[in-house]
This record gives sequence, structure tokens and C-alpha cells, in this order.
Amino acid sequence: MSGLFRQAAVDHQQQRLHGEVLVLPSNIFSVFIIILITWLAIFSVWLFTAEYARKETVLGWLEPAAGITKVYAKYNTGYVKNVFVNNGQFVARGEELYEIENETTLSTGHVLDTALLEEYQLQLGFLTERLQDLQFLYDVKLKKLQEQLSSNELTIKILKDQQAILNQRHDLLTSKLPAYRNAMESGHMSHQQYDNYYSQSLQFQTEIKDNLKAQNNIIQSNTQLFIDISALPKQLENERAGIKGQLSDIQVKVVQLQSQKSYVVTAPVSGVVSNLQVFLGQQVSSSTPALTIFPKDYENKVTLVVPVRSAGFLKTELPLQIRFDAFPYQKFGLYRGYVTEVSETILLPNEIQNSPLQLSEPVYRIQAKLEQQNVEAYGQTFSLKPGMTLSADISMSSRSIMEWLFEPLLSLKGRI
Repeated sequence: MSGLFRQAAVDHQQQRLHGEVLVLPSNIFSVFIIILITWLAIFSVWLFTAEYARKETVLGWLEPAAGITKVYAKYNTGYVKNVFVNNGQFVARGEELYEIENETTLSTGHVLDTALLEEYQLQLGFLTERLQDLQFLYDVKLKKLQEQLSSNELTIKILKDQQAILNQRHDLLTSKLPAYRNAMESGHMSHQQYDNYYSQSLQFQTEIKDNLKAQNNIIQSNTQLFIDISALPKQLENERAGIKGQLSDIQVKVVQLQSQKSYVVTAPVSGVVSNLQVFLGQQVSSSTPALTIFPKDYENKVTLVVPVRSAGFLKTELPLQIRFDAFPYQKFGLYRGYVTEVSETILLPNEIQNSPLQLSEPVYRIQAKLEQQNVEAYGQTFSLKPGMTLSADISMSSRSIMEWLFEPLLSLKGRI
């Protein structure tokens, strides 16, 4: 090859510039690299600092903080005779709401309640008479016992007098028996005469014993009489109590019958009447509320039902994002609140009262407070009403985005 070119040309070709060749990047490429590095740094910081909130969506409804009172008829029969209130009317506790009339007519044409009342009145009169006669009967019985006691005392006195005479005759005859025996032995008295005197002595002894026995019997009778006399006041008291108890039972039945025949339902609490469902002539039912009373100046609270599977991290002060079914959140947005109370035990679906929701599993009942009591829509302010249903997102816990990304690996580590 050196033969083809001159040596000077070959040497010149092998000469190089001083230093290495450096290709400088363009300005656009430098800016792109700076932006990429900055973005990666910001993204890394965001991964470690930004938090992901774990939320549970639950259902609930609104109700006044003071509660809603539903008013029912006392009995399952009867017709509305009068209605004293209207929807939206304020009523005080004890104020009359409506009147119920309940009459049952028998096949004979008589009213059942009237017939029963007449029978109860007859029983009351009979028992009252008996109660009044009780003292008289007690006095008669006491007098009879006292007279018997006095008669027994007199009989005992007579028996004692007889006993004294018998003792004297017996003693007299007994003192003469030795002389009669000597006379019989000396031949001045026959054996027959002596035996007669001796038999008389034995007869006196028998009569004395019979007399003592009779006295003892009367004394025992007196003892029983004293017991009967002392027990009379208690017997009188017991009989009076028994009759008064019967009178009280009948009077209760009379009051119940009168209250069933016609009674007035009054307001159990003060508040505003709502959902009035009774009208003149309407048949009532004790299982259906006739009306509802809610507080006049009330503040709604949120009642939420949380399934057991979602209640692990429930506690007070947890934030809520609420969506009202009556105000679609796509148009009217979300509303804020926070948890104020968490129940300690579960409730079964049939144990929850005044719930507008159909539940099919055990739940925890929690209470929450709203940040606002109205909704702004179409340039107007609409008040939230009790009973409105809603759904709410509860922020149970939070963690960084990095923790969320690596959660599968962390859970796998825990299993291993």
C-alpha cells in the first residue's frame, strides 16, 4: 500500500488533532433531561408523602337529634270520632290529638259495653253491701262468743259449787264408814246396810271426778273461745281486704271498658304534627302509626348502619362524605360530616327501629353530625328533612401511595 502513495501523504493521514472529540448535546435535549429528573424527583416525593384513604361506603338516613315520636291507637278496634290537630300544627305534651269510639252491638240489639257496665255495677253494689254488713256480722259473732264465754263461766261456777257439796258429803260419809264397819262387826248393822253406805261413798267419788272432767272441758272450751275472739279482728281485716280487692278489680275493668268504649289519644311529647293518617269515620289499627311528632326546632343527625365486615376500624371523629339520594351528588356535590357515636354491640335487622332501609345482615349503628343542615340548589336553600336516605363514605384509615403499591408484597411477607 505504501507503494501506491507517497510516504509524506501516508504520514499526513496518520496525524490527529490534539485531544478527544467531544460531541455536545443540544439545548433542547438538556432541558428535557432536567425536566425528566425534576419530574422523577417530584414523583418520588409524591409516592412517599401522598396518602391513599381507605373508605367504606355505608347507608343511612336523617332523623332529628331529639328523635321522632310515632303515635298509635291503644286498641285495634274502633272508629275515629274526632280529630283535633292538623299537619304542621304544634302540640304540647298531653294535648288531645284525636278521639276513638268503639262500640260492639250484640244480636239482641244491646251494646256490649253497656251490658257489661251494668253487670259490673251490680257486682259493685253487691260487694259494697257485703262490705258494709261485714262489721255488723263481726259484732254479732263477737257477741255470741262472749255470751258463750259468760255462760261457760257461770257453768264452771255451778260445777264448783256442786263439787264443794259433793266433797262435803263424801267426806262426811267417809268419816262414818269406820263406825259403820264396827257396828256391822258387832252385829248392830247388817252387811247390806254397810254395803249401801260404802257404795254411796264410791258414787260420790265418781260424781266428783265427773264434775272435775266437766270443768276441764269447759275450761278448754273457754280457751278456744278466747282464741276465736282474738282472731276475729284479723278475720275481719282479711275479709275486708278480699272484698276491697274484688271491688278494685271490678273498678279497673269498668275503667278499661269505659276507656275502650271512647278514649282520647294525647300527645306523649311536645312537637310538630306530621304524617297525619287518621280521618273522621276511619277504622283505626294499633299497628299503624296515626301520626308522627317531631321537635319544633330540630337539628338533623345522620344515622348510619355499618355491616359487621366493615366495622373493624370504626371510631368517633372519622370524617364522612355524604350523598343524599334526594339530591344527586353529580349535580349538588358531596356534604361533609363526622362520626360522633359508635354502638358497642351489633343489631339484627329486626331490632332496628324507625329505619327506612331494608337490612339483611347484622350491623353496627353509628351517629354522625352534619356540617350544614340545608342544601343549596338552583339558587335556593332547601332544608334537609327527617327520613331522607343517604350513602356516606367513611375514611377508615390512610397510608402512603408507596405502601399501597407494595401492599401485595407486604401481605405476602406476612403470610410467609
